[in-house]
Amino acid sequence: MMGGSCSLTVTAPAGTGGTDVTYQATISRSGDVYEAGTGQLSGSVFGTSDNSGPRITSITRQNPNSSPTNADSLTWRIVFDESAYNVDASDFTVAGTTATVTNVNQQNQLTYDVTVSGGDLANLNAVVTLSIAGGQNIADIFGNALTNTTPTGTNDNSFQVVNDLSKPTVAILNAPASVASTSAFNVTFQFSEDVTGFMLGDITVGNGSASNFIATNGSTYTADITPSGTGDITIDVAAGVAQDASANTNVAAPQVTVTGNFGPDEDFVRTRTKRVISNFTIRRANEITASEPSLVNRLNGGANGAGAPVGFTGGGTLANNQMAFATSLRQIFNAREASKAKKRTELGQMMGLGQQSLMAPQAGAQTGFDIWLQGKWARVKNDGSESDIGIAYLGADYRASTSLLVGMMLQLDWSDEQDKTENTKAEGQGWMAGPYIAARLHQNLLFDARAAWGQADNKVNPLGTFTDEFDSDRWLASGRLTGDFSRGNWHITPHVGVIYFEEDQKSYTDSNGFFIPGQTVSLGRVTFGPEFRTSIQRASGAAISPHLGIKGIWDFEKAEIIDVATGLAAGSDDLRARAEGGLSIRMPNGWTLDGQGFYDGIGAGGFEAFGGRITLTVPLSRLQQQP
Repeated sequence: MMGGSCSLTVTAPAGTGGTDVTYQATISRSGDVYEAGTGQLSGSVFGTSDNSGPRITSITRQNPNSSPTNADSLTWRIVFDESAYNVDASDFTVAGTTATVTNVNQQNQLTYDVTVSGGDLANLNAVVTLSIAGGQNIADIFGNALTNTTPTGTNDNSFQVVNDLSKPTVAILNAPASVASTSAFNVTFQFSEDVTGFMLGDITVGNGSASNFIATNGSTYTADITPSGTGDITIDVAAGVAQDASANTNVAAPQVTVTGNFGPDEDFVRTRTKRVISNFTIRRANEITASEPSLVNRLNGGANGAGAPVGFTGGGTLANNQMAFATSLRQIFNAREASKAKKRTELGQMMGLGQQSLMAPQAGAQTGFDIWLQGKWARVKNDGSESDIGIAYLGADYRASTSLLVGMMLQLDWSDEQDKTENTKAEGQGWMAGPYIAARLHQNLLFDARAAWGQADNKVNPLGTFTDEFDSDRWLASGRLTGDFSRGNWHITPHVGVIYFEEDQKSYTDSNGFFIPGQTVSLGRVTFGPEFRTSIQRASGAAISPHLGIKGIWDFEKAEIIDVATGLAAGSDDLRARAEGGLSIRMPNGWTLDGQGFYDGIGAGGFEAFGGRITLTVPLSRLQQQP
């Protein structure tokens, strides 16, 4: 075959339109190609048929590369998956602004930067979106048109344009300055511009709750605030709970505080008041029952038992202190008569009458009637609390014989206690009056008893903020058997005694209008045990008298101190023992010094008490003057 030409036509198989097809054609030769019809030509031709259009793989923000923005020109980068042609401004549309596509910059055949500018962008507060126009004519090199307008990958085709960068503010209005009840009040939440997203849960209320939320318009909202009644009410709106049209979130509202003048919770006040009153009454009852005067001593010769005119007592520890005194008409009379006798004896000796005194008093001149006075004051400090109590007894009795004494007694007491830890305070003044008796039933057995009834006027401050008054009725009964035995120089006095005290607090209405119910405090106690005493006479005329005793204590009716805050009882055993001892020294001039100590709580878990006292009995100088 010399010269000439040949052609090859390849047709895509049916049903492959719109897709790329790979084809292959083969040309073969045999014989003499230079002679017509006498040879053959053979070979191979390969190719691809492109039947699909380009696709968008991504649209990203190029300049600026983040949103929101206040830029006046916005540029997106569009990337195709193959070379794209005919890409110009007419292939795009812009929404959210009057700005238009002002430039399409080809970076390469796959990448184009599209810029939107002009229009209202300089003052816009909106979302600007770039889209592929419906009439676009983007195609590949073979003329296949773009068919997908949504990227197969990243699609950041919008900018949040914000030229308003001011955050909306919010004020809480119309709240009252104070409230005295739990009734709801209405407040207004006023934003500086229209916002969205603000709701009931965005309102924070301290010591109260919000309800009935209403949106009056885009910038004005109202809600009802209901106080809980437990303190001042605070109202807050946090930052970032609402936003304006430019997506600026709000700043926090200045807090509003409404003063709550509610007073304390009724149940809390009632419970606490009852506990403070109960503890106060129990402590007072313990002091009253522990301070009983010795009626047997009254039978034996006077309020202080020895015929001295006045006795003073003082003692204690750094935390506990007490003082006491005792006197009686009989004691004063005896001291006067002793002074007169001494003077007469001295005068008789001067006149040469020896030991005989002039005008000696007649035997039996002492009367059986007596008036006596005895008192005690004590102060106790312990872990932030302090209490003071004073008790005075005024009695009048008649000694019918050396074996029988009857009388009437008036008891006055005043007490004051303060707990700085719990911020409580209580005080009271009370009295009781009634008969008493002391008798020698046998040579070695004495009996005494008394009964008394009375009232008390009291004050209580359970919270440290107000003080109320309340009344109480009280009564007491006691009885005691005392043995009287001597063994050589030792005097042994075993005893068994019982005392019962009860105080009924009257109900009342406190300063808050709360009803405080009445309550009863009762204390029943049995004591028993021996006491040993002896006396040693010195050549100087002084007498030394040591003594030792052990006392069992059984509380058959127990009144327990409770914790004001928790209501838990302190707890102590019903049965315990108390050891007592001391030394008394009587001087020739009539002065008597008596020291005593005790330890209480033997055999009792969780209870311990100890202390001491010194008693000085002094003959008053004025009673020793010659008549």
